[in-house]
Amino acid sequence: MDKDLSLRTGRTLWLLPMFILAVSLTQLVLCATSSRTDERVTPIDAQAVTLAIQDEMYDEGCQGYVADLADEHQGENTSRMHVYIQPALRTGTGAVGKGEGWLIYKFRPLGEVFRLFWFKPGGLVMLGGHPEWNFPPTEPSYLTIYMDDDELCKFKREWLKVSFTIDLKPSQQRLREAIARQKIRWGSNYRPHKRDCSFGWR
Repeated sequence: MDKDLSLRTGRTLWLLPMFILAVSLTQLVLCATSSRTDERVTPIDAQAVTLAIQDEMYDEGCQGYVADLADEHQGENTSRMHVYIQPALRTGTGAVGKGEGWLIYKFRPLGEVFRLFWFKPGGLVMLGGHPEWNFPPTEPSYLTIYMDDDELCKFKREWLKVSFTIDLKPSQQRLREAIARQKIRWGSNYRPHKRDCSFGWR
Protein backbone atom coordinates (compact mmCIF):
# COMPACT_ATOMS: atom_id res chain seq x y z
CA MET A 1 0.00 0.00 0.00
CA ASP A 2 1.18 3.53 -0.75
CA LYS A 3 2.87 5.04 2.30
CA ASP A 4 0.92 8.33 2.08
CA LEU A 5 -2.35 6.43 1.79
CA SER A 6 -1.47 4.36 4.85
CA LEU A 7 -0.78 7.50 6.84
CA ARG A 8 -4.05 9.12 5.76
CA THR A 9 -5.98 5.96 6.59
CA GLY A 10 -4.34 5.80 10.01
CA ARG A 11 -5.27 9.38 10.77
CA THR A 12 -8.87 8.79 9.67
CA LEU A 13 -9.20 5.73 11.90
CA TRP A 14 -7.78 7.71 14.82
CA LEU A 15 -10.15 10.67 14.33
CA LEU A 16 -13.32 8.56 13.95
CA PRO A 17 -13.64 7.48 17.60
CA MET A 18 -12.74 11.02 18.68
CA PHE A 19 -15.56 12.41 16.53
CA ILE A 20 -18.03 9.87 17.95
CA LEU A 21 -16.92 10.79 21.47
CA ALA A 22 -17.41 14.50 20.77
CA VAL A 23 -20.94 13.93 19.45
CA SER A 24 -21.76 11.77 22.47
CA LEU A 25 -20.46 14.42 24.86
CA THR A 26 -22.61 17.06 23.17
CA GLN A 27 -25.71 14.90 23.54
CA LEU A 28 -24.96 14.23 27.20
CA VAL A 29 -24.41 17.90 27.89
CA LEU A 30 -27.68 18.96 26.27
CA CYS A 31 -29.67 16.17 27.92
CA ALA A 32 -28.24 17.09 31.31
CA THR A 33 -29.04 20.75 30.70
CA SER A 34 -32.63 20.04 29.70
CA SER A 35 -33.19 18.06 32.93
CA ARG A 36 -32.27 21.02 35.16
CA THR A 37 -34.03 24.25 36.03
CA ASP A 38 -33.27 26.86 33.38
CA GLU A 39 -32.87 30.63 33.65
CA ARG A 40 -33.00 32.79 30.56
CA VAL A 41 -29.84 34.61 29.51
CA THR A 42 -30.32 38.36 29.95
CA PRO A 43 -28.57 41.17 28.02
CA ILE A 44 -26.41 41.75 31.10
CA ASP A 45 -25.46 38.05 31.12
CA ALA A 46 -24.56 38.20 27.42
CA GLN A 47 -22.41 41.28 28.05
CA ALA A 48 -20.54 39.40 30.80
CA VAL A 49 -19.91 36.54 28.35
CA THR A 50 -18.49 38.79 25.65
CA LEU A 51 -16.36 40.60 28.24
CA ALA A 52 -14.81 37.26 29.23
CA ILE A 53 -14.00 36.50 25.58
CA GLN A 54 -12.46 39.93 25.08
CA ASP A 55 -10.44 39.76 28.30
CA GLU A 56 -9.00 36.35 27.43
CA MET A 57 -8.03 37.48 23.93
CA TYR A 58 -6.30 40.60 25.25
CA ASP A 59 -4.59 38.79 28.10
CA GLU A 60 -3.30 36.10 25.73
CA GLY A 61 -2.41 38.56 22.95
CA CYS A 62 -4.72 36.97 20.35
CA GLN A 63 -6.50 40.11 19.13
CA GLY A 64 -4.21 40.39 16.11
CA TYR A 65 -5.61 37.12 14.69
CA VAL A 66 -9.18 38.43 14.61
CA ALA A 67 -9.02 40.79 11.62
CA ASP A 68 -9.51 38.20 8.86
CA LEU A 69 -12.47 36.57 10.66
CA ALA A 70 -14.32 39.69 11.68
CA ASP A 71 -17.94 40.19 10.60
CA GLU A 72 -17.29 43.87 10.11
CA HIS A 73 -14.29 46.18 10.32
CA GLN A 74 -15.07 49.36 12.21
CA GLY A 75 -12.12 51.53 11.46
CA GLU A 76 -8.50 50.55 11.17
CA ASN A 77 -8.09 49.08 14.67
CA THR A 78 -11.52 47.69 15.60
CA SER A 79 -13.39 44.62 14.35
CA ARG A 80 -16.85 43.28 15.16
CA MET A 81 -17.40 39.58 15.82
CA HIS A 82 -20.25 37.47 17.17
CA VAL A 83 -20.84 34.63 19.60
CA TYR A 84 -23.75 32.18 19.81
CA ILE A 85 -24.94 31.75 23.41
CA GLN A 86 -27.21 29.00 24.65
CA PRO A 87 -30.36 30.96 25.62
CA ALA A 88 -30.94 29.23 28.96
CA LEU A 89 -28.51 28.90 31.86
CA ARG A 90 -28.47 25.65 33.79
CA THR A 91 -29.24 26.36 37.43
CA GLY A 92 -29.99 24.32 40.51
CA THR A 93 -28.11 21.27 41.79
CA GLY A 94 -24.69 20.90 40.23
CA ALA A 95 -24.69 24.30 38.53
CA VAL A 96 -21.92 26.78 39.27
CA GLY A 97 -22.66 30.26 40.63
CA LYS A 98 -25.64 31.93 38.96
CA GLY A 99 -25.65 29.23 36.32
CA GLU A 100 -23.73 27.73 33.44
CA GLY A 101 -24.21 27.30 29.72
CA TRP A 102 -22.53 26.86 26.35
CA LEU A 103 -21.33 29.16 23.62
CA ILE A 104 -19.88 28.94 20.12
CA TYR A 105 -17.45 31.43 18.64
CA LYS A 106 -14.31 31.68 16.53
CA PHE A 107 -11.20 31.74 18.67
CA ARG A 108 -8.28 32.35 16.37
CA PRO A 109 -5.76 30.98 15.79
CA LEU A 110 -7.24 27.80 17.29
CA GLY A 111 -10.57 27.70 15.44
CA GLU A 112 -14.29 27.74 16.19
CA VAL A 113 -14.98 26.33 19.65
CA PHE A 114 -17.96 24.84 21.50
CA ARG A 115 -17.24 26.06 25.02
CA LEU A 116 -18.62 25.82 28.52
CA PHE A 117 -19.02 28.99 30.59
CA TRP A 118 -20.27 29.78 34.07
CA PHE A 119 -20.78 32.74 36.36
CA LYS A 120 -18.49 33.33 39.29
CA PRO A 121 -19.64 35.14 42.44
CA GLY A 122 -19.58 38.83 41.62
CA GLY A 123 -20.85 38.40 38.08
CA LEU A 124 -17.69 37.64 36.11
CA VAL A 125 -17.93 34.82 33.57
CA MET A 126 -15.40 32.00 33.54
CA LEU A 127 -14.66 30.25 30.23
CA GLY A 128 -14.03 26.51 30.35
CA GLY A 129 -11.55 24.46 28.41
CA HIS A 130 -7.82 24.52 27.85
CA PRO A 131 -6.59 26.64 24.92
CA GLU A 132 -3.10 25.23 25.48
CA TRP A 133 -4.53 21.79 24.67
CA ASN A 134 -6.17 23.09 21.46
CA PHE A 135 -9.66 22.13 22.72
CA PRO A 136 -9.51 18.37 21.97
CA PRO A 137 -12.71 16.29 21.53
CA THR A 138 -11.96 14.42 24.74
CA GLU A 139 -12.75 17.55 26.79
CA PRO A 140 -16.18 19.13 27.56
CA SER A 141 -15.12 22.23 25.55
CA TYR A 142 -13.83 21.36 22.10
CA LEU A 143 -13.46 22.59 18.52
CA THR A 144 -16.65 22.51 16.44
CA ILE A 145 -14.85 20.58 13.72
CA TYR A 146 -15.60 17.52 15.86
CA MET A 147 -19.34 18.28 16.01
CA ASP A 148 -22.13 16.99 13.81
CA ASP A 149 -22.77 19.60 11.10
CA ASP A 150 -26.56 19.50 11.43
CA GLU A 151 -26.38 19.90 15.18
CA LEU A 152 -23.98 22.83 14.89
CA CYS A 153 -26.25 24.58 12.38
CA LYS A 154 -29.25 23.96 14.65
CA PHE A 155 -27.51 25.61 17.59
CA LYS A 156 -26.59 28.63 15.47
CA ARG A 157 -30.20 28.99 14.33
CA GLU A 158 -31.71 28.69 17.81
CA TRP A 159 -29.15 30.28 20.13
CA LEU A 160 -28.67 33.97 20.86
CA LYS A 161 -26.37 35.67 18.38
CA VAL A 162 -24.52 38.46 20.17
CA SER A 163 -22.10 40.90 18.56
CA PHE A 164 -19.03 42.33 20.26
CA THR A 165 -15.98 44.32 19.25
CA ILE A 166 -12.29 43.52 19.48
CA ASP A 167 -9.66 46.26 19.55
CA LEU A 168 -6.84 45.10 17.33
CA LYS A 169 -4.52 47.51 19.13
CA PRO A 170 -5.98 47.83 22.65
CA SER A 171 -4.75 50.63 24.88
CA GLN A 172 -2.51 49.90 27.84
CA GLN A 173 -5.42 50.79 30.12
CA ARG A 174 -7.68 48.26 28.40
CA LEU A 175 -4.99 45.60 28.69
CA ARG A 176 -4.49 46.32 32.40
CA GLU A 177 -8.23 46.05 33.02
CA ALA A 178 -8.45 42.74 31.14
CA ILE A 179 -5.47 41.27 32.99
CA ALA A 180 -6.87 42.40 36.35
CA ARG A 181 -10.19 40.65 35.67
CA GLN A 182 -8.41 37.50 34.45
CA LYS A 183 -6.49 37.39 37.73
CA ILE A 184 -9.78 37.64 39.62
CA ARG A 185 -11.28 34.85 37.49
CA TRP A 186 -8.34 32.48 37.93
CA GLY A 187 -7.26 33.45 41.44
CA SER A 188 -4.18 31.56 42.61
CA ASN A 189 -4.23 29.51 39.38
CA TYR A 190 -3.35 32.55 37.27
CA ARG A 191 0.17 32.27 35.87
CA PRO A 192 2.33 34.99 34.26
CA HIS A 193 2.78 34.31 30.55
CA LYS A 194 3.86 35.82 27.25
CA ARG A 195 1.06 37.70 25.53
CA ASP A 196 1.85 36.31 22.08
CA CYS A 197 -1.11 33.93 21.68
CA SER A 198 1.22 30.93 22.02
CA PHE A 199 -0.72 29.37 24.92
CA GLY A 200 2.42 28.00 26.52
CA TRP A 201 1.86 25.38 29.17
CA ARG A 202 1.06 26.98 32.57
